Amino acid sequence: MKTIATILIALIPIISHASGITNGEYELTFWMSNDNGLQQNITITNLSWTHNLTAMYFDVIVDKNGSLKKFDGDNQIVRGLVYEGKFKFIIPYANVVDVTPYIFEGDNTDTNGLFEGDGQGGGNIAFHFWMKKK
Repeated sequence: MKTIATILIALIPIISHASGITNGEYELTFWMSNDNGLQQNITITNLSWTHNLTAMYFDVIVDKNGSLKKFDGDNQIVRGLVYEGKFKFIIPYANVVDVTPYIFEGDNTDTNGLFEGDGQGGGNIAFHFWMKKK
């Protein structure tokens, strides 16, 4: 009986994140101004829990051009983190003059398949974003 209780306790973090992000392709939508919405397709892959199940790591791949530029001739891959019910990842935007990071952070629970969060980018401009699995 003690073994069953231990297994159930170990599954609590996994069950609590059952509606969280998973491997697959997502569409990010966000507004940097009132003028127009920006959109970028990303792929989330390689989800893995830490040994004590307190955090989860994942890779975010930008392999198609969109509002956030991928690096020329290569996929852009960054590391993401899920910790205490929130996910976070940072995508650098590279151009000739500078590399400006775009920060995405939101709750690791979806509402009808839609994740929402807040971000920062383009010279520290705050924005709200939506992410849905394709």
